[in-house]
Amino acid sequence: MDDCNWKIDRWNEIREKTIPFLHQCGYTDDDITWVPISGLSGENFKTKTDKSPWYDGPSFLDVLDQLPIPPRDETKPLRIPILDKMTDRGVIVFGKVEQGIVELGTKLTIAPSLKTAQVLSIFNSKEELVRYAKPGENVKLRLGGLQDESEVRKGDVICPRDDTLPITEIFIAEIKVL
Repeated sequence: MDDCNWKIDRWNEIREKTIPFLHQCGYTDDDITWVPISGLSGENFKTKTDKSPWYDGPSFLDVLDQLPIPPRDETKPLRIPILDKMTDRGVIVFGKVEQGIVELGTKLTIAPSLKTAQVLSIFNSKEELVRYAKPGENVKLRLGGLQDESEVRKGDVICPRDDTLPITEIFIAEIKVL
């Protein structure tokens, strides 16, 4: 909105040209919330601005605050994005259990590299050794079966390993579900 001085004609033009692209990506009109903001000055980002009398909606942060928090489901397959890693008598990864349950001895796959590992120990956010962790909990996992920490990267995702299917078939099946 910086270059057009908050003019409604330019606002409508941007929306009309962007909507077909968003629809092709699978979004519906109910999925989209339009909020004019200034990238240079940050107007209408945190607090409403008076430069757009034609816009009567909330600021950008207010829209984010109103979004529903998706439920964390412990019955779904395990997902732990790796936030950090280190070596200390083995490979240790840090993350948050987003869904599923991780237990001692759980056999894992690290995506997308498809490296396999096993949980040797689980520490909660208080550095206490625990037997399992549920969705929403921050964990530190000591993993066995990896040579060194270079086999995992920040951003990799810990998933369950199913010994009955080749690992590539598991991910192909999961992608189809998504």
